[in-house]
Amino acid sequence: MIPSPLLRRAVVAALAALAITWPGMLSTRAQAQSREGLSRTSPSGSYLAARHAVGQRDVAAAASYYRAALRSDPGNNELLGRTFLAVLANGEVDEGVKLAERVLQVDKNDSIARLVRECEDEVAEQRASQIDVAVARA
Repeated sequence: MIPSPLLRRAVVAALAALAITWPGMLSTRAQAQSREGLSRTSPSGSYLAARHAVGQRDVAAAASYYRAALRSDPGNNELLGRTFLAVLANGEVDEGVKLAERVLQVDKNDSIARLVRECEDEVAEQRASQIDVAVARA
Protein backbone atom coordinates (compact mmCIF):
# COMPACT_ATOMS: atom_id res chain seq x y z
CA MET A 1 0.00 0.00 0.00
CA ILE A 2 2.95 2.36 0.54
CA PRO A 3 4.42 2.93 -2.95
CA SER A 4 7.62 4.72 -1.99
CA PRO A 5 10.33 2.34 -0.77
CA LEU A 6 11.90 5.20 1.20
CA LEU A 7 8.61 6.05 2.94
CA ARG A 8 7.96 2.35 3.59
CA ARG A 9 11.38 2.01 5.25
CA ALA A 10 10.81 5.12 7.34
CA VAL A 11 7.43 3.85 8.56
CA VAL A 12 8.81 0.44 9.40
CA ALA A 13 11.80 1.95 11.21
CA ALA A 14 9.62 4.31 13.25
CA LEU A 15 7.17 1.60 14.20
CA ALA A 16 9.91 -0.84 15.07
CA ALA A 17 11.45 1.76 17.35
CA LEU A 18 8.10 2.30 19.05
CA ALA A 19 7.59 -1.40 19.48
CA ILE A 20 10.74 -1.87 21.52
CA THR A 21 9.61 -5.23 22.81
CA TRP A 22 10.27 -6.73 19.42
CA PRO A 23 13.72 -5.66 18.29
CA GLY A 24 15.72 -8.25 16.50
CA MET A 25 16.37 -9.98 13.29
CA LEU A 26 14.09 -11.76 10.88
CA SER A 27 14.13 -15.52 10.94
CA THR A 28 14.11 -17.35 7.65
CA ARG A 29 13.11 -20.48 9.52
CA ALA A 30 9.84 -18.91 10.66
CA GLN A 31 9.15 -17.42 7.25
CA ALA A 32 9.51 -20.84 5.66
CA GLN A 33 7.17 -22.51 8.15
CA SER A 34 3.90 -23.37 6.46
CA ARG A 35 0.48 -22.30 7.64
CA GLU A 36 -0.43 -25.97 7.87
CA GLY A 37 2.18 -26.49 10.57
CA LEU A 38 0.87 -23.54 12.54
CA SER A 39 -2.75 -24.63 12.17
CA ARG A 40 -1.91 -27.93 13.88
CA THR A 41 -0.66 -26.05 16.93
CA SER A 42 -3.19 -25.33 19.66
CA PRO A 43 -4.11 -21.68 20.27
CA SER A 44 -2.36 -21.68 23.63
CA GLY A 45 0.65 -23.41 22.05
CA SER A 46 0.80 -20.72 19.36
CA TYR A 47 0.62 -17.99 21.99
CA LEU A 48 3.36 -19.55 24.09
CA ALA A 49 5.52 -20.12 21.02
CA ALA A 50 5.05 -16.45 20.08
CA ARG A 51 6.06 -15.30 23.56
CA HIS A 52 9.13 -17.54 23.40
CA ALA A 53 9.99 -16.15 19.94
CA VAL A 54 9.77 -12.61 21.34
CA GLY A 55 12.17 -13.61 24.09
CA GLN A 56 14.52 -15.00 21.45
CA ARG A 57 14.15 -11.78 19.42
CA ASP A 58 12.74 -13.76 16.49
CA VAL A 59 10.12 -11.34 15.19
CA ALA A 60 9.20 -13.41 12.13
CA ALA A 61 8.35 -16.42 14.26
CA ALA A 62 6.54 -14.23 16.79
CA ALA A 63 4.41 -12.69 14.04
CA SER A 64 3.58 -16.11 12.58
CA TYR A 65 2.62 -17.62 15.91
CA TYR A 66 0.64 -14.58 17.05
CA ARG A 67 -1.27 -14.66 13.74
CA ALA A 68 -2.10 -18.33 14.30
CA ALA A 69 -3.28 -17.63 17.85
CA LEU A 70 -5.36 -14.66 16.68
CA ARG A 71 -7.06 -16.80 14.02
CA SER A 72 -8.18 -19.10 16.84
CA ASP A 73 -9.35 -16.25 19.09
CA PRO A 74 -10.16 -13.19 16.92
CA GLY A 75 -12.01 -11.42 19.74
CA ASN A 76 -9.00 -11.34 22.07
CA ASN A 77 -7.96 -7.68 22.14
CA GLU A 78 -4.65 -8.22 23.91
CA LEU A 79 -3.72 -10.84 21.35
CA LEU A 80 -4.75 -8.44 18.57
CA GLY A 81 -2.41 -5.78 19.95
CA ARG A 82 0.50 -8.18 20.25
CA THR A 83 -0.09 -9.51 16.74
CA PHE A 84 -0.25 -5.97 15.37
CA LEU A 85 3.10 -5.00 16.92
CA ALA A 86 4.80 -8.24 15.91
CA VAL A 87 3.61 -7.91 12.30
CA LEU A 88 4.88 -4.32 12.12
CA ALA A 89 8.20 -5.22 13.71
CA ASN A 90 8.52 -7.93 11.07
CA GLY A 91 8.14 -5.30 8.35
CA GLU A 92 4.74 -6.42 7.08
CA VAL A 93 3.34 -2.93 6.64
CA ASP A 94 0.32 -3.83 4.49
CA GLU A 95 -0.97 -6.34 7.03
CA GLY A 96 -0.02 -3.95 9.81
CA VAL A 97 -2.31 -1.29 8.31
CA LYS A 98 -5.22 -3.75 8.32
CA LEU A 99 -4.53 -4.74 11.92
CA ALA A 100 -4.17 -1.06 12.91
CA GLU A 101 -7.77 -0.47 11.86
CA ARG A 102 -8.91 -3.37 14.04
CA VAL A 103 -6.85 -2.10 16.98
CA LEU A 104 -8.36 1.38 16.61
CA GLN A 105 -11.87 -0.08 16.72
CA VAL A 106 -10.99 -1.40 20.18
CA ASP A 107 -8.78 1.47 21.41
CA LYS A 108 -9.04 4.78 19.57
CA ASN A 109 -6.08 6.14 21.57
CA ASP A 110 -3.52 3.47 20.57
CA SER A 111 -0.63 5.69 19.47
CA ILE A 112 1.13 3.20 17.22
CA ALA A 113 -2.07 2.24 15.40
CA ARG A 114 -2.90 5.93 14.95
CA LEU A 115 0.57 6.57 13.53
CA VAL A 116 0.17 3.72 11.06
CA ARG A 117 -3.22 5.01 9.94
CA GLU A 118 -1.93 8.58 9.60
CA CYS A 119 1.00 7.39 7.48
CA GLU A 120 -1.37 5.40 5.30
CA ASP A 121 -3.64 8.44 4.93
CA GLU A 122 -0.65 10.58 3.94
CA VAL A 123 0.38 8.04 1.31
CA ALA A 124 -3.17 8.00 -0.07
CA GLU A 125 -3.13 11.81 -0.34
CA GLN A 126 0.23 11.73 -2.12
CA ARG A 127 -1.09 9.11 -4.52
CA ALA A 128 -4.18 11.21 -5.26
CA SER A 129 -2.10 14.32 -5.93
CA GLN A 130 0.22 12.34 -8.24
CA ILE A 131 -2.82 11.15 -10.19
CA ASP A 132 -4.13 14.72 -10.43
CA VAL A 133 -0.76 15.91 -11.76
CA ALA A 134 -0.63 13.08 -14.29
CA VAL A 135 -4.18 13.82 -15.48
CA ALA A 136 -3.41 17.53 -15.78
CA ARG A 137 -0.36 16.78 -17.93
CA ALA A 138 -2.28 14.47 -20.25
